[in-house]
Amino acid sequence: MDIQSLEKKLVGINKKLEAVLHQSGYLDTDDLLLVKYDTESPNDIFLYETYMGIFPHLREAYSVLSYLQKPVICEGIVEYSRNGYVLGGIKLADEDMFEVLERDEYTGKRKWVLASICEYFGTDYDGMKARVRGDKRIDGRHDI
Repeated sequence: MDIQSLEKKLVGINKKLEAVLHQSGYLDTDDLLLVKYDTESPNDIFLYETYMGIFPHLREAYSVLSYLQKPVICEGIVEYSRNGYVLGGIKLADEDMFEVLERDEYTGKRKWVLASICEYFGTDYDGMKARVRGDKRIDGRHDI
């Protein structure tokens, strides 16, 4: 299987993921509020709790796959200012996904690596080559 064939299959899976996340209520609430189960049944309780443990992973997969389906809208050098990190006029907010170009420590080859601004990890992206995917809005602003 080549990478393009894999990508097509993952796009199909992502559409199914979106439907399951939406129908369960998890897409909007981070909880399975729309899933009905017998709260007196040990089996139903087991399944509900097990699924609750799986859904954060499904949502993460959905988020990453959705991001990868968007076109690259900007590529350049990340700059840090008093307003935070900016790439080509696009402010990179907490939790926004983008890609930075890094050198693989084992192969020495350059590769794009998925990243996000996270205050807890404190990675300094200033001066790094990066790109961001997203959709252009009608008013000229970008949605990443």
